[in-house]
Formats: sequence, C-alpha cells, structure tokens
Amino acid sequence: MCGVQLAQSFSEIEFSSQCPKCDADLHTCKNCVFFNPAKRFECSEPIPERIAGKAVKNDCQYFEGRTAVEKITTSGSQRPEDARDAFENLFKK
Repeated sequence: MCGVQLAQSFSEIEFSSQCPKCDADLHTCKNCVFFNPAKRFECSEPIPERIAGKAVKNDCQYFEGRTAVEKITTSGSQRPEDARDAFENLFKK
C-alpha cells in the first residue's frame, strides 16, 4: 500500500504478515500473482468463491507473492525550472 521495498522473500509471507512501515496486510489478493480483474472471481486460479476484500488478508491456498518492477520513465535531461525558461530555450541556437 505504501510502496516500501520488502527485504523478505515471498515464501516468508504468512497469513498474518504485515508491512513494517504502514502495517498493511501482505497476504492479500492484490499482492498475489494470480490476481486478475478480468477473470472469474478476479483470480486466475480455480477458487470456489469470490473473496470480497482484495486488500485485506485472506487464507487462500493459491497465494504467491508478486513482484513489481519500478521503471524509470524520465529521460534524465534537465527540465527547466519555469515556463519562461522553457519558452526561451525553444529559440536558443
């Protein structure tokens, strides 16, 4: 929930595991590799019934922690501080 990087491996996530920073539950549908909003019951695995709270802990037997890779989306070039500098930079030779 808070975006903190976890040092623990996903095999160590248990039913009662929580984030060390914000105390959010970790054993949740949203943190599972099988969470898929396009599938039946929002899960790629054949679960017998829908789990209502996707961000609260559950005891699903199919849970596997998913990893998220943060990508850099900026170009690394310096951005002008204000709009006037940006406008003047357009006409510099």
